[in-house]
Parts: sequence; C-alpha cells; structure tokens
Amino acid sequence: MHKVAVIKCDSYDVFEVTQSLNRALELLGGIDAFLPASTSGSILLKPNLLAGEPPEKAVTTHPSVMQAIASILLQKGRKVEMGDSPGLGAPLKTAIKSGLQPVYDLGVLPADFETVVEMGSSDGRVSRRLPTAAAVAGADIIVSCAKLKTHALQLYTGGVKNLYGCLVGLNKAKQHFRYPDRDVFADFLLDIYTTVMPGLTIIDGIMAMEGNGPRTGTPRKAGVLIVSGNALAADLAALQVIGFSPNKIPIFRAAKKRNLRPFSVDEVQWLGDSLADVQIQGFKPAVTTRVSFGPPFLQKPLRNLLIAYPEIAAAQCQSCGACVKICPAKALKMIDGHVHFSRSKCITCYCCHEACTYGAIDLQCGVLGRIAAKLMRTGS
Repeated sequence: MHKVAVIKCDSYDVFEVTQSLNRALELLGGIDAFLPASTSGSILLKPNLLAGEPPEKAVTTHPSVMQAIASILLQKGRKVEMGDSPGLGAPLKTAIKSGLQPVYDLGVLPADFETVVEMGSSDGRVSRRLPTAAAVAGADIIVSCAKLKTHALQLYTGGVKNLYGCLVGLNKAKQHFRYPDRDVFADFLLDIYTTVMPGLTIIDGIMAMEGNGPRTGTPRKAGVLIVSGNALAADLAALQVIGFSPNKIPIFRAAKKRNLRPFSVDEVQWLGDSLADVQIQGFKPAVTTRVSFGPPFLQKPLRNLLIAYPEIAAAQCQSCGACVKICPAKALKMIDGHVHFSRSKCITCYCCHEACTYGAIDLQCGVLGRIAAKLMRTGS
C-alpha cells in the first residue's frame, strides 16, 4: 500500500500551511524519511510555474506552500534549489512574477532550468531520451510541488503531470507535436516520471482550478494539502477529492497498461483527514473530449463535432505572438498584425491556450462535447 496524507488547510497563511505540511509529513514518517543520505546532497523544489501569474489566479503553486517546504528543508541544513521551465519566458523571471521571491530570500538557490542535459529513460515506452533541465539531472532528490488543476489535454494535472516542466522551454511544445495523441502523450509523461522519480510529492489543493485549466480555468477552494512519497498515489487522492474517476484519466489508463503502481485507489493508504471531510462536489472538468468509439471512417467527422478547438477573441488579442511562437504544429500565424488559426493543422495540444497572457484564446466545442465532458466524471 502506498501512503498518502491528506490534510485540511483553509488558508495560505504561511504558519497554517507549515503546520499542515508538518502534520502530513509526520504521518508519513517525518521529513527525514525522504532526505538523501548525504547531507551534501542537493534538493530540487519543482513547483508548477506554467506562467508568471499572481498566486490568486491559482495557475501556479502558491508561494506559501513553497515557503513551508523550503523552511522545513533548510532547517535540516540541506542545500535547496527551486525552479521550473515555463512554456515561454525566463524561468527565474517567471518564478518572481509568480510571487516566489520570498522563497529565494529564505536561502533557496535558483535552479538551472535553461541548460539542457539529456537523460536516458531505460524504462521508456515512448521515448528513451529526455531533454531535461540541468537542475533535474543533477539533483539528489526532487520534490514535485504541484497545483491541483484540470487540464485541457490530460483532464487533470497534479504530481505526475507537473514533471513535464523538467523538460526545457520549447522542447515541451515539440513533444506535443511528436505525440499528439492524448493517450500516447500520457505514456510519455510516465516515461518522464519513471526517469525523474521524485522522492516526495506535494499537491497544493488549498485553492485549486476547475473548468478550462491549466491556465484560464476558475479558482475553486478545495482546502487540502496532499503529500506522498509516490506521485501516482498523491494524484489518486487528489482525484478522489475532486470526484474524478482515475479510469477516465489518460495517465492512469497508461499506468494500468504498464502495471505501474498504484493505478487504483485500492492500492492507496489514506492518512489524515477523512475523504468525507475534504471531498468537494461538482468540480467542473475542462470542456475538451476525444473520440474513441464508432467505426474508423466516422472517427474524423465525430472528432470535429465533439472536440474543443482554440477560438481567438479578436477584441482581447494583443497580437503579442506568444501563441504563434509556442504552437508546435504551426497552426497559428501572424498575418498583417492579426493571429490566424488553421483548424486543419491543429493537433489540439492547447499549448496556445496555456501561453496566452491576455485570455484571448478560449476552448470551444459543441453541445455533444460538453455532454461528453460532464460524463467524464461519472462511471468507471
């Protein structure tokens, strides 16, 4: 059984967050159980820094959570680094824009998320070579500090999906083009997970995100911190909190095929506050869906009827070109100062949706797609 500590935490007050995190760690055997044997070993804190957004938008891991874990580790006399690779923008500037300067002020060092170091993935099913950040390759232990959010492509993002930021910059967009299929991409995420293998996972669910995550969804208070030595176990607990079925999540379908455990809630030992005390109702999924039924000749037309595609709001678009730069399929072009979208080229990776600073790119699907998204939360 894989242990997971789920602790109620009602605010981002640093003292309250630190108390809740310490409680969770004690239930798991204490922080010492997760530290490298050598005191000289480096610890990398890997938050979710999708973009430089203020903490109240719930796009990134909250600074209070990062301060809490950093303080706990620094008190142990350990060398602690922190960083992530956003889709666009310099890693350190993005971290500071996201409110993380107080964490660096504690004595945490900026991690190198610009130099690429290729890591071999011996158990890789999709890729055996991963262009990871130097800080990832050089760390003795990685602490995945994720944000509990919905995700347009993978339906949910947490501990495992957070590790996608271990890849550097635009390399992430390139992988979307190489693996446009949702399920294949989920398998690729597991290749990263089994290669990086974080020693500790913390999911910030105090303020989560529902709807069209991971960037333009709606903040939703969940009031929990989820901690585990196993990222899959932490994600299973998070899915229970928001009422999503693991069988509907591509990462867990892929994990089951690989016999990568745990892939079922039956394999998780729940510690801390009870599910009844933390579970929330009506957590809204992203509007997207995929077609995986019907005869082959109907797959494409059904896909076009059901799937969500990016839609550009001309009134909000500032023609900054961020979406054009990040699109791996070149489905977006800047023509006469305006962004133009080609549906035929779109691979529905939604990188443009994540990259847009101005909220000018929405995801729109027909009524059948909206019904399918609601059904995602039910059944097995």
